[in-house]
Amino acid sequence: MNDARPVSGADRRGLLLAVAGCVTAAAVLLLATGLVWLDVAFPARPPLPGVSESLTGQDVSDSLVPIGLLVGAAGLALIATRRIGRFVVAFVLLAAGILALAITGFFLYDGGFSAALSWAQARATTVGESALPNRNLSVGPAVLALSGAGLSLAVGLLTILRGRRWPVMGSRYERRTRPVEARSESDPPVADPAATADPSQPVSEAAIWTALDRGEDPTAPPRGSPQST
Repeated sequence: MNDARPVSGADRRGLLLAVAGCVTAAAVLLLATGLVWLDVAFPARPPLPGVSESLTGQDVSDSLVPIGLLVGAAGLALIATRRIGRFVVAFVLLAAGILALAITGFFLYDGGFSAALSWAQARATTVGESALPNRNLSVGPAVLALSGAGLSLAVGLLTILRGRRWPVMGSRYERRTRPVEARSESDPPVADPAATADPSQPVSEAAIWTALDRGEDPTAPPRGSPQST
C-alpha cells in the first residue's frame, strides 16, 4: 500500500544521508581490515631463527570483511525497500554494528593476546614450544573499525525512526491513475466519439487503430448516418 503523504525534501535528504552513512561505514570497516592491527615476533633462539609477522584486521578476525560488505549492501537495500523491508534492513545494520563492536572491543580489551596466541600456536612447529611472542598493538586501525561499527548502528537507528517516511526508488515513475467512479442508472449515457464524429471530416490515424482494436471497420460510416442505410 502506497503512502499518500507527499515526500518532502527532508525525507529525500534523510534517505541520502542513510545511504551515504552505510557506504561510509562499509568503506571504513573494509579499510580497517586491511591495516596492521598487531605485530608479533619470536626472538631468535639458536639454533632456531626468529619469526615475526604483521597481522591485519582480517587476520585478527575473518568476520570483519563480510560485515563491511553486508553494511554496504544494506545501503543499497534502503533505496529499493519500503516500510517492513526497511525495518529488516535497519535490524541488519544494528546487528552488524553490534557484532563489529564486539569483535573490535574484545581485541582492544585483551590487547591482542588472543590473536597473538593463535599465531604462536600456528608457528609452534617452526619455533618450537616457547613462551608467548612479543606483541606490539596498533590502536588506530581498531578505533577506525569501532567508528565504522558505530556509524552502522547510527544508520540503523535512523532507519527505524524515519525510514517509513523516505521515498522509494522508482516511485516517481509509477503510474498515477484516477479511480473510476461508479455510474448509476440515472446518469446520462456517455456518447461514443466514433458515433458523433462528423463524416465529412477526415478520420485520424489514432481513431482508425482504435476502431480496429474494437473489431470494427474504420471505413464504414457511423451508425444512424444516411450512408449506413
